[in-house]
Amino acid sequence: MDADIATARLQRGWSQTMLAEALGTTTSMIAAWEEGTAQPSPFFCQALQALFSQDNRAEEQARGENITFLLLPNTTPLPRMRHEQETDSLLVDPSWMGQRTFDPFLPNPPRGANSLIGREELLQTLQQQLLHQRNLVLYGLPGAGKTVLAVALAHQPEIQAHFYDGILWAGLGVNPHISSILRRWSNMLNISLPRDKTTIRQEEWREIFQSNLGQMRLLVVLDDVWQSDAVEALQVGGTECTYVLTTRFSRMARHLNASEAVRIPELNDKDGVKLLTRFVPEVLQQEGEIARELVRAVGGLPLALSLMSKYLGSSAAMHQPRRLQTALSHLRNAERRLRLHVPQPMLEVLSAIPPGAKLSIESVIAVSDYHLPEAARAALRALAILPARPVLLSRAAALFVADTSEDVLATLCDAGLLEQQANDYYALHILIADYARTLGPNEDAPLRLIRYGARFIEEHHNDSAALEHESAILLAALDNAWERQQDTLLIRCSHLLTPNLFRWGGYTAAEELLRRTLSAVERSGQTADRIQTLEHLSTLAYLQGNYTQARTYSDEGLLLARQQQDRERIVGLLTIQGDIAHELGDYAQSERFYQEGLLLARQHNKQEQMSALLKSLGVLAKNRGNYVKAREYYQQGLELARQLDQRDQISRLLINLGVIATELGEYPQAEEYYQQGLELAQQLGHREHICVLYANLGVLADARGDYARAEKFLREGLELAREMGHRERISLLLLNLGVVINRRGNDMQARSFLNEGLELAREIGHRERISLFLLNLGDVFMEQGHQEQALTYYSEGLALARQLGHQERISDLLLHLGTAALEQGQLAQAKKYLQEGLTLARQLRYPQLTCRLLAAWGELYLQQGDFARAQDFFQKMLADTPSGNRILTAHAQYGLACIAANQGEREKARTLAEQSYRTFEALGHRKKSLVGDFLLRLLYPPKNSI
Repeated sequence: MDADIATARLQRGWSQTMLAEALGTTTSMIAAWEEGTAQPSPFFCQALQALFSQDNRAEEQARGENITFLLLPNTTPLPRMRHEQETDSLLVDPSWMGQRTFDPFLPNPPRGANSLIGREELLQTLQQQLLHQRNLVLYGLPGAGKTVLAVALAHQPEIQAHFYDGILWAGLGVNPHISSILRRWSNMLNISLPRDKTTIRQEEWREIFQSNLGQMRLLVVLDDVWQSDAVEALQVGGTECTYVLTTRFSRMARHLNASEAVRIPELNDKDGVKLLTRFVPEVLQQEGEIARELVRAVGGLPLALSLMSKYLGSSAAMHQPRRLQTALSHLRNAERRLRLHVPQPMLEVLSAIPPGAKLSIESVIAVSDYHLPEAARAALRALAILPARPVLLSRAAALFVADTSEDVLATLCDAGLLEQQANDYYALHILIADYARTLGPNEDAPLRLIRYGARFIEEHHNDSAALEHESAILLAALDNAWERQQDTLLIRCSHLLTPNLFRWGGYTAAEELLRRTLSAVERSGQTADRIQTLEHLSTLAYLQGNYTQARTYSDEGLLLARQQQDRERIVGLLTIQGDIAHELGDYAQSERFYQEGLLLARQHNKQEQMSALLKSLGVLAKNRGNYVKAREYYQQGLELARQLDQRDQISRLLINLGVIATELGEYPQAEEYYQQGLELAQQLGHREHICVLYANLGVLADARGDYARAEKFLREGLELAREMGHRERISLLLLNLGVVINRRGNDMQARSFLNEGLELAREIGHRERISLFLLNLGDVFMEQGHQEQALTYYSEGLALARQLGHQERISDLLLHLGTAALEQGQLAQAKKYLQEGLTLARQLRYPQLTCRLLAAWGELYLQQGDFARAQDFFQKMLADTPSGNRILTAHAQYGLACIAANQGEREKARTLAEQSYRTFEALGHRKKSLVGDFLLRLLYPPKNSI
């Protein structure tokens, strides 16, 4: 290295004295290195490499290289001395250097528009704290970007102006050379040291600095701090000196008189993708999902994303798509991600990684791991079998699986390898877990995890909330039970856990668990276990809208249950069979299944099953138009559920009672039912019920004309349904959203929602839902003037509704067909449709539908000029409109305004039309334009009008 030191120094125009001052050593030592009579220590090797490496990067930038690392920016060169023959200006103004001390070891700030992705707000917050001269401790995982923030802070103009006497920098690491740092600072600050001492004690250093610095306002940045005594040794400034400290350990805050340590978080998905794809935007455009997957795979850690972005950038530079695809494939491998590297020096790890070592995520984490006691290293390997963040690990799980003590967990937290969360929870970053797994398996940890999971499931199988808190760990335990073919345990736990997975909407997890359980059952040959597994599989297929598959499972299960005379399973499978037949529109068969199940449940006093079957019979009666019977069934089921304190079933029945109240126009009662049901569902964490309640609250808000609130509820419900993969619920919410958005006048978006929902309804064979989609798509085409297409949809929907015997749907479709015939001038056909529809609606005692049909009759007679009969129908409509339904009221007011105008009562017409318009305008209803045009004609009639 001797010739290299001299060459590098001379290339920069530095004297031996300048280099010695920069390094905090003597000129004679520099001479000895260059002559080869002495070798620099590892500390000085690092310092020399950091100092000299920047010039190469400067040359690369001069050649147009613009790929920089977010976390690892270039270091600042020392002031360049001017030779006599040079005529260019100095790189550093001597007058400025005379006014303040600016540490040449302080790295350059990150460059580029996206150099601080996701850190802008945090940087501003930290800056404000520094400007108030508050010491800062920045801590976080290795590679979180602590150093880059500290560097960025030191280069902020406001910070440099505030700390007008200068900025000092020290990179510490595991084994810092404190005296060299202090000597370097003293040289920079022109502080004279005692010549008669080769060793200066800590107290003497502090006295020397403070007597010389006095009230100088300095900012001191201590980077990568590991030991508290290093912090104490370097706190040599006066009262006006402020410190920024970066570390892996939050406990360092108390050693700096800082109010608290500031955790530097990882990046969110959006910012992470932006950082990952900064050199290859085509990845985001073409492989957006893979980009998001990679961000999540490294937990948003900025250093990992920077390394990967540079790797992708170098692969894309060849302009060969195959190379970029190969690079993406490599990055999806956890071990390759850990070992992806770039050359040193790099800011974040310069003081911790030995000179010449390759920088990688693995090497950065290994520094912390290497300094752990053996018990902590063993615990870390054991914890790696548990799910990583965002899953929180309970203290009980962590202690049991790692077979360790709380002191050992605290050691891991102190090392920055495990995060302590509130309420006795821990979190393990995914990259830490990946790293720990590369150290080799902890043979006993999987068995301890299985034991923990099985015991927890058995002890808490009736406590859904407790199970949900621990669900990720429990599923990991069952994964390990499957891998080790512990069939008996897997089957037993699956039976207990699966109903809760349904409740949470965890259909994907349930499907995988049940697939494995069925294989285990086939190996064990236990018929009772096979029946219960088939019942769960049938329920899952039903919930996912796969009715054919659900029937296949339930047919086999029911046959086996009857052979075994397993009455409880028979009732459960009869209920599922009834639900399937109901969804497929076979109401007669559905009722037979329900009644058989109810009879058997009553014979054996199975009250829980009785309540469920009464609910199902209520839904069936409601769909057949018998609201009185439906409400009777629901109330009976609710009474039983409350006796059993069966909150899940109580919530479900409150939903059904709310539906009845909504359709009967009892809006306050419906709201009360829904809110009670929602409160219970949220307490239970029952995502499926929450989803349904969002849908129903949206329908209720729509009925009241509050479209903005309706859309909000429906979109929240749709998002939840998509997360669960619940195809039937997705279909329902797409339908309701399409209807609400169509009312607001957005035909194209409404058609998009309705077409997507119709396709899904056809896929799952939901015929009742299909008929409803056809009705609403007909409305959209009718409003767009495509009458023939609308009639096709209405006619197909009516034929399907008649097949189902769905009286409410039949009446609604007759209304739409009658309205279409009226617009085409086919009065006789319109009357036929409307008369049949009105008769059915009155039989159903469905006020909203009845009012809409009365309005259609009023419009028919209005067109015929029979104003007396038209007025009679609109007055009846007003009388029958449920309280709170502003849309129907506004519709009736507009009809009566038209009649008044035709009878020459312009003032009455204007008053009614204004009332109608105000309602439609307030609700954002598309009919406001129609009523508005009518008002304009009233106020400014054409000259030839009467």
